[in-house]
Amino acid sequence: MVLLNTFNRSYLEYDSFIATNFQLFFRFEISLIIFNICHTLFFLYINITAKQFHQNWTNVMSILYIQHCIADIAWIIDRSILISQHPDDHQVLMKICSYVRVICIFQGLLVLPILIIERCFATIYISDYESTKRLYISYSLVGSLFCFGCIASIGFHECKLHLMLFNSVLLFNTLGILGNFYLLYKNRQYYQQFQRGQRNCNLTERFQISENIKICKLVNMIVLTMGSFNGLICFTILIDFLNLSDYHRTVYTLMFDVSAILYSTIFPYICMYYSVKWKYRFKQIFHCSPTNRVDPKVELHDTFGSVMTECTSDAYFADIRKSWK
Repeated sequence: MVLLNTFNRSYLEYDSFIATNFQLFFRFEISLIIFNICHTLFFLYINITAKQFHQNWTNVMSILYIQHCIADIAWIIDRSILISQHPDDHQVLMKICSYVRVICIFQGLLVLPILIIERCFATIYISDYESTKRLYISYSLVGSLFCFGCIASIGFHECKLHLMLFNSVLLFNTLGILGNFYLLYKNRQYYQQFQRGQRNCNLTERFQISENIKICKLVNMIVLTMGSFNGLICFTILIDFLNLSDYHRTVYTLMFDVSAILYSTIFPYICMYYSVKWKYRFKQIFHCSPTNRVDPKVELHDTFGSVMTECTSDAYFADIRKSWK
């Protein structure tokens, strides 16, 4: 997989002009990666403190940010070695960095189906999922993710199972996308049954149905952005099977590096667009969220996001009083 291979240094040294330009690019790339680490840690903090989602979803999302930072650190070490005077003296360290990056990259590629599995549990335990943490779910999912990343890294480096690993990731993500459409359909069905009076839901169930629908829509947007990035990964895999020059292979690797930085920078803002508490926490940190302002046009919404009339609000608060008893 060209995206994880180190550069052909002997080729770069053959042309001093090209070597100088790549050296400058590596230094610029390191500064971008450092910025990316700080940016990712910032949104990790928002993800943990905003408490927008259930704790299990938050835990899995946190692992996504943590593994990305670890991969970035390995990336910096690799680039620093490449621009050093004696890179051949650090071959063992470069190999370790390569193993670490592959573990993290495959974890990132499989976060989507893991998040869908977490939403499956949210739908199965819809009656009390919000009130009962069930942290063993996220711990099990994160452990499975780490194990698959380790297996993928060994298979990638030792067995050269590039296409097999790619096909596995493609299969799991396809199943995850189909599962997300099913969960969206199922939770909308619950919502419609409640609206028609065919299903009795307490406030906890209503909240969970609403939360499931919102997150399914968020996942659909993640799929659109992740699809383009995964397509680029597919392209880089194919490069290994094409008879291209070292120059073109190097340029395509740099294209992937830049795309990876752009994607990891844009991704948190897509999540924030669908997360009210993320937006509020973001504004709060930068002191641009007034705390004592009263908006005369505020409308009361129920747990499904519908505007409440006087009649529906009376019924809503009657439900609250019943649940408190």
